[in-house]
Amino acid sequence: MNRSQKIAVAVSALTVAGLAAIAAPAIAAATSTVGGWSLFGQAAAAPDDTAAPRPVETPADTPSPAPVDPFDGCERPAQINWGRMTAQIAGIVEDRGPHPYAEGTVGADESGAITTYTVAPGDGLIMIGERLCIEAGALDMFNHSRDIYPGQVLRLTQDPNVPNVPFLQPPDAPEGFQQIPYQQAIVDMRKAANAGDVDTMRRIWTKTLAPMFPVQADADLISAFLDAGDITELRQMFA
Repeated sequence: MNRSQKIAVAVSALTVAGLAAIAAPAIAAATSTVGGWSLFGQAAAAPDDTAAPRPVETPADTPSPAPVDPFDGCERPAQINWGRMTAQIAGIVEDRGPHPYAEGTVGADESGAITTYTVAPGDGLIMIGERLCIEAGALDMFNHSRDIYPGQVLRLTQDPNVPNVPFLQPPDAPEGFQQIPYQQAIVDMRKAANAGDVDTMRRIWTKTLAPMFPVQADADLISAFLDAGDITELRQMFA
């Protein structure tokens, strides 16, 4: 190789080396990360221990809605007090006007005291109670019924001198007492009382109900009212 050829080869080598040096950073960057994935598992930068921790925000508690008193505005809400063969409504029954599920008709006596409520289609006991300011959970049993139905006249008073025959079972019923036949007989007595049919009431009592009463004194008391035949009193007892 002559002198001029050696000079050319040296210059070429220097040029290639320079180009490689220039391209090296770009190639390293391109090969270390492709599409966001580290090819060589590079470690992340160490966390800065001097940075203050971010406070964790505690969500604010949602306040519970205040309980609604269904008898708010009632002068003195009424309730049914049960005795052995008595049932009294204590408190004041007042009419706050028709509203959904309590759109029936209210009846009153000469003094203006509310005595009856006639059930309208779609009525419910709870809403009737709210309308009339009375805790109505047992108003169906007070009226000797398993449920209420349109056109039914619910009594809202009781003469303390007239017994109220229990709807679920007679007083002092023994364990295992058959409630369903008893309650059905009471329902039949209620229907006859509302129809003013005292003879049917006496027949149901003699053949079906009287033998179900374990205490003879209770049976004798009811028999005395049936013998007297006062339909107003009998309706209080069974209707």
